[in-house]
Amino acid sequence: MSGATATMERPQVDLHTAQTMLSYISPDDRDTWLQVGMGLKAEFGEAAFTAWDQWSVLSDKYQPRAAMATWKSFKYRPGGYTIATVVKLAMQGGYTFERNTARVVSAEEVEARRRAREAAEAQAAAEREAAVRDAANRACETWGRAAVEGVSPYLVRKGITRPEGVRYSRDWLIVPMMRYDLPEAQALRGVQIIKPSGEKRFTGGMAKTEPYGNAGQTRGVSCALALPEDCAYDGPIMIAEGYATAASARAAAGYTVPTFAAFDCGGLLPAARVVRALWPKAGILVLADDDYLTDGNPGVTKAKDAAQALKRATWMRPFFSTAKPREGRTDFNDLHISEGLGAVTAQLWPALDLIKRGRV
Repeated sequence: MSGATATMERPQVDLHTAQTMLSYISPDDRDTWLQVGMGLKAEFGEAAFTAWDQWSVLSDKYQPRAAMATWKSFKYRPGGYTIATVVKLAMQGGYTFERNTARVVSAEEVEARRRAREAAEAQAAAEREAAVRDAANRACETWGRAAVEGVSPYLVRKGITRPEGVRYSRDWLIVPMMRYDLPEAQALRGVQIIKPSGEKRFTGGMAKTEPYGNAGQTRGVSCALALPEDCAYDGPIMIAEGYATAASARAAAGYTVPTFAAFDCGGLLPAARVVRALWPKAGILVLADDDYLTDGNPGVTKAKDAAQALKRATWMRPFFSTAKPREGRTDFNDLHISEGLGAVTAQLWPALDLIKRGRV
């Protein structure tokens, strides 16, 4: 269906009438669900949420948090979905203004759908938990078999001469993916395997992020190149996207700053929440990949979001010399390779100094 529905002659639709119309529309199709929500919100604003949510409950796919988040995302735009969209969908389902009576759904049917939905959700959760446990067990086996000493052609190419916190399997680099806020026996959630070519694989079925608390937040995995000495630590901590970037930053700081590697830009904030929970007095410096060739620059966007979501945190991206073409360079490891470790140090130290002086 196209975005805007053609204007049709019809009586004025109030919210009560719109609720009646909803009984003629199935919420099971996601596109229809979205169109109805946008149309209701465009016409009635926030007052329509309850009607849309109660209608959404009739779908086996209903999830309360997802419904609320989706409703909040609806923004009015000219030419978008309107109440006319709702009218058209309802009339396609058999609604008429002359009759204007709701299609009855029995209380028994609503209750049966609720029970079926809860049972499906419980089954999916149990399967997910089993997959996560299995992944953690397989990761422990991989980590236990890996060698403490070894050589990674990938790290050699990346200019990393003092790897920390990793192990080796032949010429593969094995990076632990840890939840440092969990008991030691449960902390290893998976491993990242980096082959000489740079190809990266994760333990299948593992959870990079997991729900925490009742606020809808998630905490996530990371790899510590060096941990703070104790929970009272109040100096800087760096969090980077990717092991090689974290290793370059740690070397540039003279191996004096505790540093963590997240595994993608979406993992920066979940990993940072773990760091903040364990070291509440520390100042956090999030190191962004400058994904300037990607729409929306997710590396910068996610790093900025992580810093803004936490207290005493800031972020920065690398800046490259204009003396040579940039050629896709995006992170602090790229800066290290192309312009030397000193260039990384020169960019990091002002931010680290601000944190040490309590200015962040």
